[in-house]
Formats: sequence, C-alpha cells, structure tokens
Amino acid sequence: MHTFKQNSRILIIDDQDNWRSVLQDILKSDGYSLIEVTSNLADALKSLDSMDVKLVIVDLRLLDQYQFGYQGLDIIRIAKQRGIKTLAVTGFGTPEIIEGAFQLGLDDYINKGPDFNVAELREKIENLLLQSFQSRP
Repeated sequence: MHTFKQNSRILIIDDQDNWRSVLQDILKSDGYSLIEVTSNLADALKSLDSMDVKLVIVDLRLLDQYQFGYQGLDIIRIAKQRGIKTLAVTGFGTPEIIEGAFQLGLDDYINKGPDFNVAELREKIENLLLQSFQSRP
C-alpha cells in the first residue's frame, strides 16, 4: 500500500448524504484513512483552516440552510490559494461552469451522473495525491 494513502487528509464536500457515503466508502476501501466529510461551505472552510488537507473532493453545487448555488467554486478558489489539489464530482456542471472552475484552479473533474465511473474516480484521486506529494518540499 502506498504510504501517501495513510498520510493524505481528504476533504469531501457534498450536500447529498448518499454521495458523501459513496465517496467515503470508495476511499476507505482503497486504504485512505484520513477522510473528513461535510455538506456545506461553512464547515468546509473550518476544515480547511484547521487541517492539513491534501485533496478536496467537492460538488460544485451545494444546498445548505443559508444559500443555494455554486459554492463549490468558492472552495476551489480557496483551495488553490492554499496549494491544495481539487477534484470536482458533480452532476450539475454545465460546460461554462466547468470551464469557470478550471479557471479558478480546479485540478480535475468527474461527472457523477449516469456515466459515473469508479475506476476513473480512483485514478484521478491517486494522480492528484501523487502530484500533491511531489510538489511539496
């Protein structure tokens, strides 16, 4: 097992319980153990402030009690400023929204619609974490 899997704190941000569970289960089954899960922007920002996160997996469109919209874009921008890799896993990404996310610093993207591919997700996560460890001193 790769050492980076045990040392990689991953933050999952999705407003849908089932997707948070699916993503967390996939990561756990792959040997990742430092997994934080949240459903909204405020809690995500607290996690980013208090932990050494290596990868953020974020839905672009989040619904919480205060607002509804593309708060995932805010998270991507903040993560980029902090040198944290980002992977968008969303079902609502129009080509314009995805392009905007890449312009803000998104590292990779996968659709969680009917063509969702677990093997592709695993590959993207591993590649981003390897890049994260290779780019840090």
